[in-house]
Amino acid sequence: MKQMLYLLHPVLWVLPMVVLMLTEKETLKCSSNHNCTCYKREDSGILFADCSNLKLQSAPLFNDEVTGIILTHNNISEFPVSLPQNIRYLDISRNVIETVNETSLSNYKALHNISLSANRLKSIELGSFLNSRYLTHLDVSNNQELTLEVLVNISHDISYSTSIRVLNLESVQCTYGVSFIIWKYHISDLKNTQLEQLNLASNRINSLELGVLSTLPKSLKHLNLANNVLSFGFYIIEFGSLHSLITMNVSFQSKFHQLKYKDFFNVCNDSRTRQIGNYGSSHSIVTDSNKTKISLVSSTVRLYIPPSLEIFYFHDNMYKMTLEKFAFSSKGPPKITHLYFQNNIIYQLNGPISGANSVRYMDLSNNFCNFISDYFFDDLKNLSYLDLSQNVLGKVLEDDNSGNTFRNLVNLTTLNLRSNRIFRLPPAIFRNLNQLETLVISDNSLSDFSVPIGNMQRLKRLDLSNNQLLFLDEKTRNAIDSLSRKKILHVNVTGIDNLVQVMEKHCASYIVTIVILTSLIFITLTTIFGRILYRYRWKLRYMYYVAREKYRDNVENLDGTTGSSFHFDAFVSYAEKDRRFVIKLVKQLEKEHNLKLCIHHRDFIPGTGIAENITNAIHNSRRTVTIMTSHFLDSYWCMFELNMARMEAIYSRNGENILILVVLEKLAIANLPFSFIDLIESNSYQEFPENGDDSEESAFRLKLAATLKSREGDFRTSSSNGAA
Repeated sequence: MKQMLYLLHPVLWVLPMVVLMLTEKETLKCSSNHNCTCYKREDSGILFADCSNLKLQSAPLFNDEVTGIILTHNNISEFPVSLPQNIRYLDISRNVIETVNETSLSNYKALHNISLSANRLKSIELGSFLNSRYLTHLDVSNNQELTLEVLVNISHDISYSTSIRVLNLESVQCTYGVSFIIWKYHISDLKNTQLEQLNLASNRINSLELGVLSTLPKSLKHLNLANNVLSFGFYIIEFGSLHSLITMNVSFQSKFHQLKYKDFFNVCNDSRTRQIGNYGSSHSIVTDSNKTKISLVSSTVRLYIPPSLEIFYFHDNMYKMTLEKFAFSSKGPPKITHLYFQNNIIYQLNGPISGANSVRYMDLSNNFCNFISDYFFDDLKNLSYLDLSQNVLGKVLEDDNSGNTFRNLVNLTTLNLRSNRIFRLPPAIFRNLNQLETLVISDNSLSDFSVPIGNMQRLKRLDLSNNQLLFLDEKTRNAIDSLSRKKILHVNVTGIDNLVQVMEKHCASYIVTIVILTSLIFITLTTIFGRILYRYRWKLRYMYYVAREKYRDNVENLDGTTGSSFHFDAFVSYAEKDRRFVIKLVKQLEKEHNLKLCIHHRDFIPGTGIAENITNAIHNSRRTVTIMTSHFLDSYWCMFELNMARMEAIYSRNGENILILVVLEKLAIANLPFSFIDLIESNSYQEFPENGDDSEESAFRLKLAATLKSREGDFRTSSSNGAA
């Protein structure tokens, strides 16, 4: 951002020698005063002597090699005449010099930069700078009794210089007094110079004679008339004649200056007669034959601006006004980009302002403005920054239901509506602000914000702080969520505690919580499901194999009600290590008692899975006999057969006990799983005789055969007797 801040503050007008002194490289002895600091710049070879803040009454002597001297903040009362003749930079500001005469600088013809700021100057005689042909920077600011009449002598002297670029006469009038008018005779000799910067701020200037602006040099780029008491006049139309002007500052007009106690005892006298020097007929008032003609248009106020003007400062003034329909006009396309109109009293923006297509930045804040017309911004389509904060625009914005106020600001990126007493915003108010990046509506009285912002795809900052919002509606929250997915979006709702809590809760990321809860739920469900599967594992396996058997084409439909429905009287389950005993027992039972028994090594169908063969054998046998030994309990398939027989009894035989345990080893009963204890308690087992007596074994086979042939009631009786 281009700004002529140095036109506003005298410190920034200090000559380049002050900057040069900051790069001290080598300490030398170059002055008769040993307290002076001497140094040489390596890049230019210029030798500087800094004798500031030494309470000097007069300037010391310096070597001829010294070309830059700094004597600021001393008590020097007479302009030094014994400085090196080749001096180029001299800063003698903040001393007590009262007069500069025609011989003061006569020996310093090589002088480029000189600062006499903040002395007690009351006069600069004609001819004082006549021999300073190489002078580029001249600063006589902050000498309040010098008066602007000194312009006559200074402009005459520097008119012979082709080098002058900067002239600073800020605050050369007393703070309080009668206002001043600049006449053409004050500056007529500046016309043919190459002056680029002219500072006339803080001089109680009330007006300029018509012709003054057109007389200024065409090379002028920066003009500062701030902190004066300018009134409107025809001189305004001459601004367009300053063809090279880039920045124009007319801020702080009619500013109130706080009166301090010490000012009552500080006598400042700037009363002067016209100081027109007697230098012949060469002093003539020249007017610009090509100056802009005054043309009044009834419907439009036309302001002629310099064709190169980029920045216009018109802020902190005490003018009470409205901005009516007016137009910027210039020779060639306008280049103005920045308009600073803040801190005035512009209470209505009627407009439109035409000829302002180039404006990018506009500050209208703190103007007590209460009205904007629908067409004020019609010709400001390239505006990117607009500050309307600290006004009273609440009512006019609330009534803009069609969204006409900002409809043409299609390139706007920043809009500030802070402190405007806004109670409500209509939905269409920002309908065309698609390029908006920053929207500030803080410090208002909004109780609801339902303005669509989904069209603001570039929005980076939304400030709703210090309003009366209790919540944001769902559409606004969804729009904020959508915009924040593409880029970082800063939403400021500080000062609204309830809304902050709601927004924090809504915008918080629950990914970690969701992952943890999902994992816990998954683990819990998996554990429960696993336990269910484990508990009913035998039932599920049994049901699976039974279902497969039912739908086999070569298996008949079974009802389990008659003996003729079973293929075998019993299925004998045993461990492979007990095979010899089982084969012997089976042969005896089949031969002696005409039983049909099923044993796996003889009756299982080749090519069919073991589990399927087992379930088929159990399902097609009236009883299941298990030979209980330690080998049986250690065998996976034996335990599988035992559990399948148990499931068969429960789910296919209506609870009928079809399982018979033949105990060969009593220790095996002690190691039997807890879930089969009921078989022991119901006496559904028979013990094989331990002594191996033939009669006892025959009796054992007889009882076993009787049990296998019996029905359910008989089976329980025989089982009970056998156990006894």
